[in-house]
Parts: sequence; C-alpha cells; structure tokens
Amino acid sequence: NSWIRNMKMKNQTKYIATMGLLVALALALTTLEGIFTAVLPVGIRLGLANVVVMFALLALDWKSAFTIIILKVLFVFLTRGVTAFGMSLCGGILAFVIMLILYKKANSSLVLMSISGAVVHNLGQLIVTVFITGSINTLFYAPLLLIAGVAAGTCTAVVIKIVMPAILKIQH
Repeated sequence: NSWIRNMKMKNQTKYIATMGLLVALALALTTLEGIFTAVLPVGIRLGLANVVVMFALLALDWKSAFTIIILKVLFVFLTRGVTAFGMSLCGGILAFVIMLILYKKANSSLVLMSISGAVVHNLGQLIVTVFITGSINTLFYAPLLLIAGVAAGTCTAVVIKIVMPAILKIQH
C-alpha cells in the first residue's frame, strides 16, 4: 500500500515538474516572440508558445494544455495589458477548442491541427479587434492573418515533429 502511494507521489511530482518547465518555456517563448514583432506586420506574431501547448496536448492531456494557455494568457495580461489579454484569451481558447476537436474526433494530422489552431487564433483576435475598434473594417486584415496563420501553423507542426520524439525519449 505504501509502495502504491509512493509511486503516485513520484508521478505527481514528475507531472508538476514537467508542467512547471512547460509553462516556463511557454512564457519564455512568448517573451522571445516580442523581439520578432518589430520586423513583422502589425498584429502578426509567430505563435512560438503554441509549440508548447501542442506538445502538452499530445504528450500529456487536454487539461495540461489548457492550463498552459490560461497561465500564458495571464502572463500576457501582466506584461502587455488588457487589450493583449483579450486577444490572447479569445484566440487561445478558440485555437485550443479547434485543435482539441481535431485531435479527439477527426484523428487529424499534426499539420492540420497546427494550421487550424493558428488560423482560428488569428480569427479570434480579429473578432476582439472588431469589438475594440467598433469597426468592421479591421476584417480587411483577415487575408494577411490567414496567410500568417498557415505559415505559423506549418512551422509549429514542423518543430513539433522534430522535437517530440527527442523529448519523449528523455521523458522515459
């Protein structure tokens, strides 16, 4: 009985440590991403932290991935303010929902999941922008965001495909 309790404790400790590392990595990537925004068109971000969210979804579970999103959104609120918070929250949750649906129901490819998540994230942010500005004209930005979402989603999928096997080897 104490052996079973010991094993549960080890697994819980391993999970907490893993989540701590993943959250820290997501926050670091979110911060690093800010460096690249100076050379990208306004509103375009690379979505680097999405690599961590997708890894958590694939390697851990949906609750872990969602937790990382919420903690990242809170970090965005603390570092970039209310507007960025609203955009991050809306985009992050919509992206998470579409990726989860594709992962669970459709048995979709990693590339499709990643691209869909990135595109829906951008559309969620665009919706928030329409509400903030009160202007439907911001929707003219949608084609550029669609292209950016496809590019960012493709890059995320490539990184996951490269990194995931190596991380899973280390994990065992």
